[in-house]
Amino acid sequence: MSSRSSQIDMFVPQLALESVAEPRTQVPLAELSLRQQELLLRRQLAKSRRRGDLVEQAACYLRLGDIQLTRGDTELAGDLYRQALKLSQSAHDQRQAAARSK
Repeated sequence: MSSRSSQIDMFVPQLALESVAEPRTQVPLAELSLRQQELLLRRQLAKSRRRGDLVEQAACYLRLGDIQLTRGDTELAGDLYRQALKLSQSAHDQRQAAARSK
C-alpha cells in the first residue's frame, strides 16, 4: 500500500459514510491509484445523482476532497468539502421535513 493511500485512509469519514463512498469493486479502494479512485468515485457520484441520493453524493464529494487534499490541492479540496457539507445539510433538511410530516 502506498503512502498516498494511507494518507487518504486517515480522512475516511467516521459517520458510516465510508461504506457509502466505497465503490463496489473487487479491489479495495485504498489499493487503487489516486486516479483510479477518482474515476470510480466520479462514476459513483453520477449514479447517485441520477438516483437523487444526497447522502451518497455527499460521501463521494468528501472522498474526492480527500484525494485532492492528498494531492496538495487544498483549494479544490475545500470546494469539494463545501459541496459535501451542502448536500449533507440538504439531506438532513429532507429527513427533518419527512419526520415532521408524519
